[in-house]
Amino acid sequence: MKKHGMKLFAAAVVLLGAASWAGEHNNMTVSVDLVGRIAAGDLGTARNTTNTKEFIGCTIQSSLTVTSVQCRAGDATGTQGYCNTTNPAMVETARAINGDDRLAFLWDANNNCTLISLEKFSAYPPKNHDLSKAAP
Repeated sequence: MKKHGMKLFAAAVVLLGAASWAGEHNNMTVSVDLVGRIAAGDLGTARNTTNTKEFIGCTIQSSLTVTSVQCRAGDATGTQGYCNTTNPAMVETARAINGDDRLAFLWDANNNCTLISLEKFSAYPPKNHDLSKAAP
C-alpha cells in the first residue's frame, strides 16, 4: 500500500507542477519612455484596458513610389511617442502585426524609427471583442 501511495503522491506532484505552467498569462500595459525613446506594450492589453488613454500600433501607408510606417503609443498617463520609417525591413515587420501581439519601437531625435519589434506568444492577451466590456 505504501508503494501505491507514493506513486499517487509522485503523480500529483508532476500534475501540479505542470498545471502551474499551463495557461501562462502575461499582460504588458503600454509604457512610453521619452528619454529612452522607446514605447512598448500588448495590443490586446491596451485595447482591453478600462482607461481611455492607452494605445499602441502602427499605420502603414503606400503611394505609387513609397511605403511608410508610423508607429504610435500612449500610456495611461497620457505620455505619447511615435516614429516614422520607410525602411523595407521595418515596413515588413509592421505588416506582420496582429491584434494580439506585443509591440515595441524605438526612435531617434528626429522621430525616425530605429527598431520595430514584435513578439507573438500564447501568454499575451487577445483583444476583447465584446465591446460592452471595453472602455467607452
